[in-house]
Amino acid sequence: MAKFTEGVEIGFHISDDGEVVLRPVAAYPEANDQDSLRKLFLSLRGSSKSGVRSHEELYEPMGDESI
Repeated sequence: MAKFTEGVEIGFHISDDGEVVLRPVAAYPEANDQDSLRKLFLSLRGSSKSGVRSHEELYEPMGDESI
């Protein structure tokens, strides 16, 4: 059962088991709203799948860059 009010924008995705998941489209914070961006990041990180690794840079230094 979906409980959306009239005029709410929704997005959807297909889950791994083939179910259609509907969600209200989030209003993203402004680029300079650091507190809201942090809350959004933490909520997304908390809802990610277990076992998924974070992005890692895998490269060899090629010049004078510092690591």
